[in-house]
Amino acid sequence: MALCRLVVPAWLLMAAVVTLAEANPHTLPPMTILAGAASLGLPLDILLATLVAVMFTAVAVMLAVGHLARPAAAITLIVVSLVLVCEMVLGNTATSGFLGAHSPPPGMILGANSALLLGVLLFDPTSIMPSCPGRSPVMAAVMLSTVGVVASYWIVMQSDQTLHANAPAITERGAG
Repeated sequence: MALCRLVVPAWLLMAAVVTLAEANPHTLPPMTILAGAASLGLPLDILLATLVAVMFTAVAVMLAVGHLARPAAAITLIVVSLVLVCEMVLGNTATSGFLGAHSPPPGMILGANSALLLGVLLFDPTSIMPSCPGRSPVMAAVMLSTVGVVASYWIVMQSDQTLHANAPAITERGAG
């Protein structure tokens, strides 16, 4: 139970916070996420905010809704692992995009994700710890998700406006 309600959410929250703090969509996995966004013509800032908001929502569900923690952890880890496998198959062995600009290689993050996923899939939490239903887990998850979604979009949009506002000044300094 601690794996799905503490360890996996902490792992994902760390990635979401680091990614959000940098607010740089170019640190996302290049061969899958960035290439897919380019081919579909998706704005990268909106894509980044959406991906981080989804991660915050998954964390909120894992923390607040006990009976959904295990499926949410498994689905999230499977999706991230599939992205990492695709990155490696397509030739990216340099950066995973999981921790922003300071991302380790995809193989390293895939190893950690795989270990967590095996624990989530193979470990039966009910054999050791009975579940304790919360008072209002769905409302807590909705509130945590809302905070994460609003923060994601607000921070990414603010950093995007700052980039656009500073672009002429940077260009003028570079030209002089």
